[in-house]
Amino acid sequence: MKSSTLCVAVAPLLALSCTNPRAASGQAGAQLAYEPAVVTLSGTLTVAMKYGTPNYGENPATDQKLQIPILRLDHPASVLGDSTSETNRESFSNVKEIQLLFNQAGAHRQLINRHVVVTGTLSRAMSGRHFTDVVLSVRAIRRAD
Repeated sequence: MKSSTLCVAVAPLLALSCTNPRAASGQAGAQLAYEPAVVTLSGTLTVAMKYGTPNYGENPATDQKLQIPILRLDHPASVLGDSTSETNRESFSNVKEIQLLFNQAGAHRQLINRHVVVTGTLSRAMSGRHFTDVVLSVRAIRRAD
């Protein structure tokens, strides 16, 4: 039987209280779940330069230079592996940075170097363009109050 999750945001701390212990939280020491669980996290939106194709840094002169949006979490978190998933089995502890994946390029530019709240789903890095162990597919992002 699938359990439902009830989450309540507590202002002004931007903490999240959930009835499902595997659901998301912006609190210190939070245990986060992979997709399909929806998580809400807070931190500073930064941009990191990373090398892309063709050689991902082996030949910086010819490799593509990518600007990667990274959320530096307010508090380190743990991401719990899902034993029923083929791709999201691995757990991670002390996660401090998560790459953000946006559907629309540039939608986040005005929030760079700002404290933000991001909602979305987590998954394990699966491609050469994923630069952190865990990535977050963004559903919503806003400046923290």
